[in-house]
Amino acid sequence: MKRILIPVDGSEYAMRAMAKGKELAEAFGSEIVLLHVLNVTYPVVSGESGIYLDRGMTFLQLHEQLMKNATHMLEEAKEAFGTLAD
Repeated sequence: MKRILIPVDGSEYAMRAMAKGKELAEAFGSEIVLLHVLNVTYPVVSGESGIYLDRGMTFLQLHEQLMKNATHMLEEAKEAFGTLAD
């Protein structure tokens, strides 16, 4: 395996996947690729996007905020990946 793709969404399941991915990467000398999918729909009535729309955000502002959140989540995942127990 050259690369291992690990989806990241901030959940406990993602943390488990990261731990298993690290184990596999070490065993096979693989590169880790972290992935977070941003799904922006407009208008919405519930969920994370709905919170922002309730604040009167435009679609562009909503997209920018969700991108910031996704970037932050990936940065946290990178940091956590380095601290996962061997």
